[in-house]
Amino acid sequence: MLQYAFMQRAFLVSIVVGIILPCIGIVLMQRKHSMLGDALSHSALAGVCMGLLFGWSPTVGSIIACIIACFAVSGIGKKFPYHKEIAIAVILSLGIGLSSVLADFVKTGVNFNSYLFGSIVAISIEEFYLIIALGIVLMLLYRKYYYAFMFYAYDEKEALRNGISIRHVEVIYTFMIGIAISISARIVGALIVSSLLVIPCACGVMTGKSYRSAFMHSILYSLCFMISGLCVSYYFDLRPGGTIVLISCFIFGLLCLRKR
Repeated sequence: MLQYAFMQRAFLVSIVVGIILPCIGIVLMQRKHSMLGDALSHSALAGVCMGLLFGWSPTVGSIIACIIACFAVSGIGKKFPYHKEIAIAVILSLGIGLSSVLADFVKTGVNFNSYLFGSIVAISIEEFYLIIALGIVLMLLYRKYYYAFMFYAYDEKEALRNGISIRHVEVIYTFMIGIAISISARIVGALIVSSLLVIPCACGVMTGKSYRSAFMHSILYSLCFMISGLCVSYYFDLRPGGTIVLISCFIFGLLCLRKR
Protein backbone atom coordinates (compact mmCIF):
# COMPACT_ATOMS: atom_id res chain seq x y z
CA MET A 1 0.00 0.00 0.00
CA LEU A 2 2.81 2.42 0.90
CA GLN A 3 4.58 1.93 -2.43
CA TYR A 4 2.26 4.60 -3.88
CA ALA A 5 3.14 8.27 -3.36
CA PHE A 6 -0.49 9.30 -2.85
CA MET A 7 -0.87 6.75 -0.04
CA GLN A 8 2.33 7.98 1.62
CA ARG A 9 0.93 11.51 1.56
CA ALA A 10 -2.41 10.24 2.87
CA PHE A 11 -0.75 8.52 5.84
CA LEU A 12 1.32 11.57 6.79
CA VAL A 13 -1.71 13.85 6.55
CA SER A 14 -3.87 11.43 8.55
CA ILE A 15 -1.27 11.41 11.35
CA VAL A 16 -1.16 15.22 11.46
CA VAL A 17 -4.96 15.53 11.46
CA GLY A 18 -5.24 12.69 13.98
CA ILE A 19 -3.14 14.75 16.41
CA ILE A 20 -4.61 18.23 15.92
CA LEU A 21 -8.31 17.27 16.05
CA PRO A 22 -8.16 15.99 19.67
CA CYS A 23 -6.23 19.13 20.64
CA ILE A 24 -9.24 21.16 19.52
CA GLY A 25 -11.95 18.66 20.42
CA ILE A 26 -11.00 18.07 24.06
CA VAL A 27 -11.47 21.78 24.87
CA LEU A 28 -14.67 22.02 22.83
CA MET A 29 -16.12 19.02 24.64
CA GLN A 30 -15.28 20.29 28.12
CA ARG A 31 -16.86 23.67 27.25
CA LYS A 32 -19.99 21.80 26.02
CA HIS A 33 -19.58 23.18 22.49
CA SER A 34 -19.40 19.83 20.71
CA MET A 35 -21.85 20.92 18.02
CA LEU A 36 -19.63 23.86 17.04
CA GLY A 37 -17.77 21.48 14.75
CA ASP A 38 -20.94 20.94 12.71
CA ALA A 39 -21.49 24.66 12.23
CA LEU A 40 -17.88 25.28 11.21
CA SER A 41 -17.70 22.29 8.88
CA HIS A 42 -20.66 23.63 6.92
CA SER A 43 -19.02 27.06 6.91
CA ALA A 44 -15.89 25.37 5.53
CA LEU A 45 -18.04 23.91 2.75
CA ALA A 46 -19.30 27.41 1.92
CA GLY A 47 -15.67 28.56 1.81
CA VAL A 48 -14.82 25.73 -0.59
CA CYS A 49 -17.66 26.86 -2.86
CA MET A 50 -16.38 30.45 -2.79
CA GLY A 51 -12.84 29.25 -3.54
CA LEU A 52 -14.02 27.21 -6.53
CA LEU A 53 -16.26 30.03 -7.72
CA PHE A 54 -13.62 32.78 -7.60
CA GLY A 55 -10.66 30.65 -8.64
CA TRP A 56 -8.94 30.49 -5.24
CA SER A 57 -7.58 27.41 -3.57
CA PRO A 58 -10.58 25.63 -1.98
CA THR A 59 -8.52 24.95 1.16
CA VAL A 60 -7.67 28.63 1.55
CA GLY A 61 -11.32 29.55 1.00
CA SER A 62 -12.44 27.10 3.68
CA ILE A 63 -9.83 28.43 6.15
CA ILE A 64 -11.05 32.02 5.66
CA ALA A 65 -14.72 31.00 5.97
CA CYS A 66 -14.06 28.93 9.12
CA ILE A 67 -12.16 31.70 10.90
CA ILE A 68 -14.90 34.24 10.09
CA ALA A 69 -17.56 31.77 11.29
CA CYS A 70 -15.64 31.16 14.54
CA PHE A 71 -15.54 34.84 15.40
CA ALA A 72 -19.19 35.19 14.38
CA VAL A 73 -20.18 32.42 16.80
CA SER A 74 -18.18 34.11 19.55
CA GLY A 75 -19.75 37.52 18.83
CA ILE A 76 -23.33 36.22 18.65
CA GLY A 77 -22.78 34.12 21.78
CA LYS A 78 -21.95 37.26 23.76
CA LYS A 79 -25.36 38.70 22.80
CA PHE A 80 -27.07 35.61 24.26
CA PRO A 81 -24.98 34.72 27.35
CA TYR A 82 -27.57 32.24 28.67
CA HIS A 83 -28.36 30.66 25.31
CA LYS A 84 -25.01 30.42 23.50
CA GLU A 85 -26.21 27.47 21.45
CA ILE A 86 -28.26 30.00 19.42
CA ALA A 87 -25.02 31.27 17.87
CA ILE A 88 -24.08 27.76 16.72
CA ALA A 89 -27.54 27.20 15.21
CA VAL A 90 -27.43 30.52 13.33
CA ILE A 91 -23.96 29.92 11.84
CA LEU A 92 -24.87 26.32 10.98
CA SER A 93 -27.95 27.57 9.09
CA LEU A 94 -25.92 30.26 7.34
CA GLY A 95 -23.27 27.75 6.27
CA ILE A 96 -25.87 25.35 4.87
CA GLY A 97 -27.68 28.16 3.06
CA LEU A 98 -24.53 29.61 1.49
CA SER A 99 -23.28 26.17 0.47
CA SER A 100 -26.53 25.22 -1.25
CA VAL A 101 -26.76 28.52 -3.15
CA LEU A 102 -23.10 28.81 -4.16
CA ALA A 103 -22.88 25.14 -5.23
CA ASP A 104 -25.21 25.92 -8.14
CA PHE A 105 -22.70 28.45 -9.50
CA VAL A 106 -19.68 26.16 -9.29
CA LYS A 107 -18.62 25.07 -12.77
CA THR A 108 -19.38 21.52 -13.80
CA GLY A 109 -16.52 19.05 -13.82
CA VAL A 110 -15.56 19.73 -10.21
CA ASN A 111 -15.91 16.68 -7.99
CA PHE A 112 -17.93 18.36 -5.26
CA ASN A 113 -18.49 15.04 -3.47
CA SER A 114 -14.80 14.94 -2.57
CA TYR A 115 -15.38 18.01 -0.40
CA LEU A 116 -18.61 16.66 1.08
CA PHE A 117 -17.28 13.22 2.03
CA GLY A 118 -13.52 13.77 1.92
CA SER A 119 -10.77 12.59 -0.37
CA ILE A 120 -7.63 12.01 1.64
CA VAL A 121 -6.03 10.00 -1.18
CA ALA A 122 -6.62 12.74 -3.77
CA ILE A 123 -5.03 15.78 -2.11
CA SER A 124 -2.60 17.70 -4.30
CA ILE A 125 1.06 18.35 -3.52
CA GLU A 126 0.27 22.01 -2.70
CA GLU A 127 -2.53 21.00 -0.31
CA PHE A 128 -0.27 18.38 1.26
CA TYR A 129 2.45 20.89 2.14
CA LEU A 130 -0.11 23.46 3.31
CA ILE A 131 -1.82 20.95 5.62
CA ILE A 132 1.49 19.70 7.06
CA ALA A 133 2.73 23.25 7.68
CA LEU A 134 -0.51 24.40 9.32
CA GLY A 135 -0.69 21.20 11.36
CA ILE A 136 2.80 21.77 12.79
CA VAL A 137 1.91 25.37 13.64
CA LEU A 138 -1.24 24.23 15.46
CA MET A 139 0.70 21.61 17.46
CA LEU A 140 3.29 24.19 18.54
CA LEU A 141 0.56 26.65 19.54
CA TYR A 142 -1.27 24.03 21.56
CA ARG A 143 1.96 23.03 23.30
CA LYS A 144 2.67 26.66 24.21
CA TYR A 145 -0.84 27.37 25.53
CA TYR A 146 -1.58 23.92 26.98
CA TYR A 147 -2.31 25.08 30.54
CA ALA A 148 -4.13 28.21 29.40
CA PHE A 149 -6.44 26.07 27.26
CA MET A 150 -7.00 23.69 30.17
CA PHE A 151 -8.14 26.56 32.41
CA TYR A 152 -10.19 27.98 29.53
CA ALA A 153 -11.91 24.61 29.11
CA TYR A 154 -12.91 24.19 32.76
CA ASP A 155 -13.08 27.48 34.66
CA GLU A 156 -12.60 30.96 33.20
CA LYS A 157 -12.74 32.61 36.64
CA GLU A 158 -9.90 30.44 37.89
CA ALA A 159 -7.98 31.29 34.73
CA LEU A 160 -8.31 35.00 35.51
CA ARG A 161 -7.06 34.40 39.06
CA ASN A 162 -3.98 32.74 37.60
CA GLY A 163 -3.22 35.71 35.38
CA ILE A 164 -4.47 34.21 32.11
CA SER A 165 -6.02 36.62 29.61
CA ILE A 166 -9.25 34.93 28.53
CA ARG A 167 -9.66 37.26 25.56
CA HIS A 168 -6.15 36.49 24.31
CA VAL A 169 -6.63 32.73 24.71
CA GLU A 170 -10.05 32.88 23.07
CA VAL A 171 -8.71 34.65 19.96
CA ILE A 172 -5.85 32.16 19.55
CA TYR A 173 -8.15 29.21 20.11
CA THR A 174 -10.69 30.59 17.63
CA PHE A 175 -8.03 30.78 14.93
CA MET A 176 -6.91 27.24 15.77
CA ILE A 177 -10.47 25.86 15.52
CA GLY A 178 -11.01 27.50 12.14
CA ILE A 179 -7.75 26.21 10.66
CA ALA A 180 -8.08 22.70 12.12
CA ILE A 181 -11.63 22.15 10.88
CA SER A 182 -10.99 23.63 7.44
CA ILE A 183 -7.98 21.44 6.67
CA SER A 184 -9.67 18.38 8.18
CA ALA A 185 -12.83 18.94 6.14
CA ARG A 186 -10.80 18.60 2.94
CA ILE A 187 -9.47 15.24 4.12
CA VAL A 188 -12.38 13.45 5.80
CA GLY A 189 -15.24 15.52 4.40
CA ALA A 190 -17.13 18.59 5.55
CA LEU A 191 -20.18 16.54 6.52
CA ILE A 192 -18.35 14.20 8.92
CA VAL A 193 -15.38 16.16 10.30
CA SER A 194 -17.34 17.12 13.42
CA SER A 195 -17.64 13.46 14.42
CA LEU A 196 -13.83 13.15 14.48
CA LEU A 197 -13.67 16.19 16.75
CA VAL A 198 -15.92 14.56 19.33
CA ILE A 199 -15.72 10.74 19.21
CA PRO A 200 -11.97 10.28 19.93
CA CYS A 201 -12.24 12.77 22.80
CA ALA A 202 -15.33 11.02 24.16
CA CYS A 203 -13.40 7.74 24.11
CA GLY A 204 -10.45 9.42 25.81
CA VAL A 205 -12.63 10.85 28.56
CA MET A 206 -14.08 7.39 29.25
CA THR A 207 -10.66 5.75 29.64
CA GLY A 208 -8.54 8.63 31.00
CA LYS A 209 -8.35 9.45 34.71
CA SER A 210 -7.27 13.10 34.39
CA TYR A 211 -7.29 15.92 31.85
CA ARG A 212 -3.79 15.01 30.64
CA SER A 213 -4.47 11.28 30.36
CA ALA A 214 -7.82 11.90 28.65
CA PHE A 215 -6.04 14.17 26.18
CA MET A 216 -3.31 11.61 25.45
CA HIS A 217 -5.87 8.81 25.11
CA SER A 218 -7.87 10.98 22.70
CA ILE A 219 -4.83 11.39 20.44
CA LEU A 220 -4.14 7.64 20.52
CA TYR A 221 -7.75 6.82 19.66
CA SER A 222 -7.77 9.43 16.89
CA LEU A 223 -4.58 8.07 15.32
CA CYS A 224 -5.90 4.50 15.52
CA PHE A 225 -9.17 5.53 13.87
CA MET A 226 -7.42 7.46 11.09
CA ILE A 227 -4.80 4.83 10.24
CA SER A 228 -7.09 1.79 10.53
CA GLY A 229 -9.80 3.55 8.51
CA LEU A 230 -7.29 4.39 5.80
CA CYS A 231 -6.07 0.79 5.62
CA VAL A 232 -9.58 -0.71 5.55
CA SER A 233 -10.77 1.76 2.91
CA TYR A 234 -7.76 0.96 0.69
CA TYR A 235 -8.15 -2.82 0.77
CA PHE A 236 -11.95 -2.87 0.55
CA ASP A 237 -12.30 0.08 -1.87
CA LEU A 238 -14.42 2.24 0.49
CA ARG A 239 -14.60 5.98 1.10
CA PRO A 240 -11.85 6.82 3.63
CA GLY A 241 -13.80 9.48 5.55
CA GLY A 242 -16.88 7.35 6.11
CA THR A 243 -14.79 4.30 6.98
CA ILE A 244 -12.84 6.23 9.62
CA VAL A 245 -16.05 7.48 11.23
CA LEU A 246 -17.70 4.04 11.24
CA ILE A 247 -14.67 2.50 12.95
CA SER A 248 -14.63 5.28 15.55
CA CYS A 249 -18.35 4.80 16.25
CA PHE A 250 -17.85 1.05 16.61
CA ILE A 251 -15.03 1.48 19.16
CA PHE A 252 -17.05 4.11 21.02
CA GLY A 253 -19.95 1.67 21.25
CA LEU A 254 -17.68 -1.04 22.65
CA LEU A 255 -16.35 1.37 25.29
CA CYS A 256 -19.90 2.35 26.25
CA LEU A 257 -20.82 -1.33 26.76
CA ARG A 258 -17.66 -1.87 28.82
CA LYS A 259 -18.35 1.21 30.97
CA ARG A 260 -21.90 0.39 32.08
